[in-house]
Amino acid sequence: MSGLIRTIIEAVRRAPDPAAPVQFSLFATPEENPPLRQAIEFYRHAHGWSNRFIAGDSLLRLEEPEKAMAYLKTALGSDPSLLAADASLGLALSRLGNHAAAVPHLEKALELDEDGSLYYQLGRAYQAMGQREKATAAMAKYQEILKQAEEQKEAVAREAQIGPPR
Repeated sequence: MSGLIRTIIEAVRRAPDPAAPVQFSLFATPEENPPLRQAIEFYRHAHGWSNRFIAGDSLLRLEEPEKAMAYLKTALGSDPSLLAADASLGLALSRLGNHAAAVPHLEKALELDEDGSLYYQLGRAYQAMGQREKATAAMAKYQEILKQAEEQKEAVAREAQIGPPR
């Protein structure tokens, strides 16, 4: 009997807090999650390219990398030069544990990396693949970008200081 009671107590402990706010997924209902072709038509952009990337990137930010993959792959299929889609696809693949597939996308998008986050993700992917030297180099570049950003921030703060008239 004590095993049954212990199991019930553990189940109650794991149950979500009923007082906690519920976070609904934007894409949870069938009406909000149309088939891919229908969704692509919905996101069609006036300039001739589609916003499939925006849908995929949004899903990635909502921690839905599996769902994001189809949109990001389709976006890259229609515009292989869309580096932001490569970055997002690389992040999605990394989050899904497919580091070997993520690396080429992350490497391709590095020129977009203004805050070091892509170098950081690339370093983590290399590390997961056992490529220590490449991981170290990517993390060093990440640290360099962080240092430059901090120096820039400090310079802007100094320039923004208001002093007494001269």
